[in-house]
Amino acid sequence: MPVIDYTVLSQTRGPATESKPKVLSLKRERVMLRIHLSFGSEEGEYEVRLHRRSDKKEVMRWEVKANKRNKYTLNVREDFSKLPSGSYILAVFP
Repeated sequence: MPVIDYTVLSQTRGPATESKPKVLSLKRERVMLRIHLSFGSEEGEYEVRLHRRSDKKEVMRWEVKANKRNKYTLNVREDFSKLPSGSYILAVFP
């Protein structure tokens, strides 16, 4: 299973965002998506959502744990082959 490693190299938290968001490209196949949380993130349950950009409709949702043991990395295994090509938004919520 291919692994997609998504790391945001910012140590800032809060409402201020970087000027240009990082783009993630997913192949239409079964993959492991690893999302490394920001420096200073807390342990606990996180919700990862995938929304279509065009209408903001949620198309997938996962609940995953982050902790010191997994180095604050959210691991999502999913088959993205059924998703139509297009632009999506990946969102992470504590």
